[in-house]
Amino acid sequence: MLPTLASSYSSPHVLEQTLISPVTKLVMSTIGDFLKQVDEHEGTGDYYQGFLTELEQQRISVRILPKLSDNEFEKCEIDTIGARQTLRDYAIKYSSAL
Repeated sequence: MLPTLASSYSSPHVLEQTLISPVTKLVMSTIGDFLKQVDEHEGTGDYYQGFLTELEQQRISVRILPKLSDNEFEKCEIDTIGARQTLRDYAIKYSSAL
């Protein structure tokens, strides 16, 4: 039996994705939780959390962050190379830990 991906909305702007398999249940962080963790690890206050509204408006999840092009990041108002690469790096690490 293959795992399935279920999504649930806890508010109009927060999407929580859950990977459900016969053996385990894994909850992926919301994009807001992810950005908060990046800020905590980087010691940047709420810098990355400042991108939350734009990412939510574009319905970006942690899972697809590493796949975004520079133009797509810029559409989310993430226009510095450092911020884009930091988010990609953390999202890749996060995805590989799943």
